[in-house]
Amino acid sequence: DLVHEVSESFDRIILDLSPGLGRLERAALISSNEVITPMTPEVFSLDGLEIFIDELAKLKKNLRSTVSHSKIIINSFDNRIKQHRDIYHAACEGVFTVYKIPVDPLFRKAQEAGYAPQLFKSRGRGLKESTVGAIKTLNKDIWR
Repeated sequence: DLVHEVSESFDRIILDLSPGLGRLERAALISSNEVITPMTPEVFSLDGLEIFIDELAKLKKNLRSTVSHSKIIINSFDNRIKQHRDIYHAACEGVFTVYKIPVDPLFRKAQEAGYAPQLFKSRGRGLKESTVGAIKTLNKDIWR
């Protein structure tokens, strides 16, 4: 009901939820048009993604929901680490568009300072060029 009420005033509504699937998360999923899953490049995150995909399929079937789930964001991705590459390839095996946000120490520093990473500079430096490019690509694809 709340999403329906708020949707009259906004074109887009973003619900940032916990990774659990309690009553609140299920209600938010039912009221959504699209789910975008963020994850870290770790084996447990990949296991959690598989569980989430199964639970979302059950939820969609039982409640006749039409929510789409076609995007995954892998945060803190480091191409030099084999496990990160393996997780990325495993995530790509499905029908998902997978975005890689590179590991960037400025994210943590920006969070500690209370700033958006795109606006934060440390010692005159901002985000890495590869990070800015990844964020721009993600932003363009999500908001089109």
